[in-house]
Amino acid sequence: MFHQAIVLALQEDSATAAMPLWQKAIALGLPPQDQVFARFALGEGYYQIVINSGLSWQEMVDTNEFRQGMTEMEKALQLDRDSSGGYFLEALQLGRLRDLDLMYKLATDLKHEREGCEAALTFLIVKMKAVEYIPRPPLLLALLTLANMYREKEAYEDAVRCLRKVLDTQPLYPADEERNEQMRGAAQQTLNEIERQIREPQSGGATGAAKYCTRCGKPLSVGARFCTECGAPVGQ
Repeated sequence: MFHQAIVLALQEDSATAAMPLWQKAIALGLPPQDQVFARFALGEGYYQIVINSGLSWQEMVDTNEFRQGMTEMEKALQLDRDSSGGYFLEALQLGRLRDLDLMYKLATDLKHEREGCEAALTFLIVKMKAVEYIPRPPLLLALLTLANMYREKEAYEDAVRCLRKVLDTQPLYPADEERNEQMRGAAQQTLNEIERQIREPQSGGATGAAKYCTRCGKPLSVGARFCTECGAPVGQ
């Protein structure tokens, strides 16, 4: 059943076509690594259903298929972590988390729209725990979303920490270079905006401003309250 599902998905070039087979294979029982593969493929199938539904992004997030897609992908991550299988430590498999990255972004945006920044921030922080065991940050879009919410709350140190993770993340493989460059460019732009936002108006006689960050040594802008390299408050 498991191998039949793989063959069908490859033949149809679609995870959706093999969904019934994935479900049966999971119900019958699979070794941990095969179950990781099957559950994530099932999640990708649900993702393809909603992305191709023609619904608005808000309507997509509200569907059972959207929620089930996230759930199956999260189950795959949890199983991979608990079994120490290392499935998502491989570059090609790590790249597949791009779908989950977008789903987290959309779900967070809708929660922010309906319930406000605090609820959306808490939601995404909890969701991001699913990938904490992976050394290379896989959810760059979610990190940018998290940074913007921290910025909205004026939690600049946390915002900078998220942005630095994006900036320090290299492409997984050649095909990932364009997206990685876009993510890093967005992170740098946001970081520059934060630096301007937190810079206090310079007064003619102002003295005593720190010239270098005491944590990382980066030069500080005049009047800066936070270091844009490491996020540390000036004077601490």
